[in-house]
Amino acid sequence: MENKLTVHVRHIERTLRVSAIALFFALSVWLLRDILLLLFSAVVIACVLRGASDAVRRVTRLGPYTALISVILVTGLALGALLWWRGSAIFNQADEISRQLRTQLSRIWDELQNSSWGSILAQQLQIAGKSLRTGLTGYVTGVVGSVLGIGGTLVVTAATAVFLAASPQLYLEGSLRLLPMAWRPRGRHVAGELGATLRLWFLGQLVDMLIVGVLLGLGLLLIGSPLPLSLALLAALLNFVPYIGALAGAVPAILVALAQSELLPV
Repeated sequence: MENKLTVHVRHIERTLRVSAIALFFALSVWLLRDILLLLFSAVVIACVLRGASDAVRRVTRLGPYTALISVILVTGLALGALLWWRGSAIFNQADEISRQLRTQLSRIWDELQNSSWGSILAQQLQIAGKSLRTGLTGYVTGVVGSVLGIGGTLVVTAATAVFLAASPQLYLEGSLRLLPMAWRPRGRHVAGELGATLRLWFLGQLVDMLIVGVLLGLGLLLIGSPLPLSLALLAALLNFVPYIGALAGAVPAILVALAQSELLPV
């Protein structure tokens, strides 16, 4: 009887210990979610840069650092050339999209308030909007008043990604030291598989974004919708966000297209 009681006590102790560790881990992830998201973004970018630099090395026989620098320079020059070529047009069309979206949303809101059931829904939306604005006031103030801000976060993410891409083995071996000795070979294998999977996932997302942008742009051109380039670019960028990105990217195109039709009053 005493041995059974001892076994039960050990089981209870082990269960409590595992539960406490799991709770501590979940709480830590929740409290550090912003930092972990930034770190995950840096790791994804680093995997992409490292994969591209390895491909350049296989073709050109350049050194690892030279190949990485060439990839970063070519990417920066490509983005700079795009902004120089169509930057002003894209920004002007973005302002026009914003204006048309505000106009269309205002018309939809007026139509909603003029109907019997729509007025009730409008009142509920107004109450929810006031609560949301009240809750976001402190958050937005904290973000705007922070030392880093959005620009600083982008700089930190980019710098972290470059350092990770330049010396991935150094940071990997340092991270593996957190594991027991017996787990380190398995951890090294899993890390390699994760890096390859992240590179392929990012490549698949880029192909998906390209297909969505091209097809939407062609469709908008065929129906004679205004601002096809900016709407296609916006939909392609939003398509990077899983699940809701595709729907969010379609809304501006639909509203702008409706402005040219007779479905909504002018």
